[in-house]
Amino acid sequence: MQAGWYRYRMKWHFYPDGRIWPEYSYSAASATCTSASHRHHAYWRFDFDLEGTPTNDVIREVNPATSTTTQFTTEVQRTWGTAADGVYWTVRDGDSNVGYDIVPSTVDRLLAIDSFSKLDFMALQYHAGVYDDGVTSLSDCAIHQERMVDTPGASTAPENIVGVDTEVWYRSSALHNGGNPWECDIVGPSLRPQGYTTTQTGGEPAPPVDGLVLESARPNPFNPTTSIRFRTAEAQYVTVKLYDVTGREVAVLFEGYARENREEIVRVDGTALPGGTYIVRLEGERVQGSTRVVLLK
Repeated sequence: MQAGWYRYRMKWHFYPDGRIWPEYSYSAASATCTSASHRHHAYWRFDFDLEGTPTNDVIREVNPATSTTTQFTTEVQRTWGTAADGVYWTVRDGDSNVGYDIVPSTVDRLLAIDSFSKLDFMALQYHAGVYDDGVTSLSDCAIHQERMVDTPGASTAPENIVGVDTEVWYRSSALHNGGNPWECDIVGPSLRPQGYTTTQTGGEPAPPVDGLVLESARPNPFNPTTSIRFRTAEAQYVTVKLYDVTGREVAVLFEGYARENREEIVRVDGTALPGGTYIVRLEGERVQGSTRVVLLK
């Protein structure tokens, strides 16, 4: 999807052990506004209705750092506070106790709430057809959670969420660094099944092998442009350069600080290059790798 100079991708990952990873990715095209660092926010609305019985889902908050579990009985808005606490939320069927944990990803925890995003989680009573806070003013784009943790449009006490149909909202955010419009920011929580006959594994993408994931270019062969993604297990300074088959350096594709386990994307532009085979070589402080690309003209 695209809106102006921004590019978005929505993707759902379903794993054999029952985990679900709803992924949202942000990138951009080269434009004046992308020269400045900026934030993207996505609010996930989950309506579980576990075991086909929508009126008995139980919603709780778990704080491993304090070994406390809190069950919500009325509508509530929450933040995870200190990221190191590892706060997450659970939704369980009231009869069978099966359900899902909603676990923030490492990337999601990087950005604390701000004046725009305001919250990390909401537990609400379900209302058909209500998908946002109802604010339409272009001059006031921050979320108005007070219109949601409540009877929609009214100034009353938070509604009951016991014995009624419920929904939960979860925030993901990413910082897009200025000057790198093709940077790809990937966010989204891990939904981990509990109480089912599954084998649990981690909720995040597999760690890089030998400290590095360097994907093949897509598309490849290409004309005139292609993209390559990489991810390092440790934060470090990285350069990615393009070489022709004689070993001559043709272009610097990336030069900067790669954050820990964060996917980066580099773009190869062959508009001014002759057709042929090229080598993309990545060199970091502790990793290195290369991949081939073929430019067709």
